[in-house]
Amino acid sequence: MVTVHNRSGSLYLYRSTYCSSAFVFLIILYGCVLVFPAILVHHSYGLWRRLELFSEQPKIDFKKEYLIVTETSNGSVDFWSRPQPARLSNTSPLLRISHSVSDSNLDLKPEHHEFQIDVDLKNVTGIKLLLRMEARLQKLAVLVADCLVWIDHSSPTRGESLTVGADLKLMTSFVMPYKSYSDLVGEIDFTRPTEDVLKDYSKAKAKCVLEGVTKLWRVSSRETGGFKMSLILNTVEQPFNFRPGLAYMFKFAWIQYFSILAILAGIAIKLKKFVFENQIIDTYCTTMKTL
Repeated sequence: MVTVHNRSGSLYLYRSTYCSSAFVFLIILYGCVLVFPAILVHHSYGLWRRLELFSEQPKIDFKKEYLIVTETSNGSVDFWSRPQPARLSNTSPLLRISHSVSDSNLDLKPEHHEFQIDVDLKNVTGIKLLLRMEARLQKLAVLVADCLVWIDHSSPTRGESLTVGADLKLMTSFVMPYKSYSDLVGEIDFTRPTEDVLKDYSKAKAKCVLEGVTKLWRVSSRETGGFKMSLILNTVEQPFNFRPGLAYMFKFAWIQYFSILAILAGIAIKLKKFVFENQIIDTYCTTMKTL
């Protein structure tokens, strides 16, 4: 039995038998209403999204571990490291390092890291710096990873200061799951050769990279005095890919399906009314009520 409303407010009930043309027409009509939105949304990659994009500023913190190597014009090389002091000898110059962060929007995610390094050493021609950082994401995908920041600069002339500015970004080589992911390597042994430390770090799936690096080397005009290095790292909001979970899919992706379904359901009601009122398919009216 099929119910059809007309413009005058009357209610018509049309009757037909099973497996008749009217019954097959309704099955095909309702089937198209249910299936066609799924096909349309699936081909637009909206029904079951295997990859989603979100934007977040990673929280990057300094872990108070570093390695500093300086070279002078007379060929001497000095090392400082923390937490392993094995490279620090009694004859090494005095080193002072300070670190400060700025968080203007008070979201507990530092926007700028500023490092000041002072070395009581003259005739410096090169410096290498390795910092250990920890990066976190916690918006739609939870990620905790150890990162290393590597800066290397050398000059044929001795200098008294080096100023470095760069954007510190978190890069991932995989699609993050909606569950938590950790890539912590534990304590880094800075007593190992630096090449081995960087080689192991290059295999990490999540790492920090420097972009837009600017360097200013100030030539020393005198042989006395020390060497200063200033490093400013900026963390910005950046996009990340992740694999959404079931709750995220029902909250966002299926809205497309139901919105198309509502439009097609309205079209199907109009089409059904037109077909039965004009007797395009043979049926017979059993009841007429005025509303």
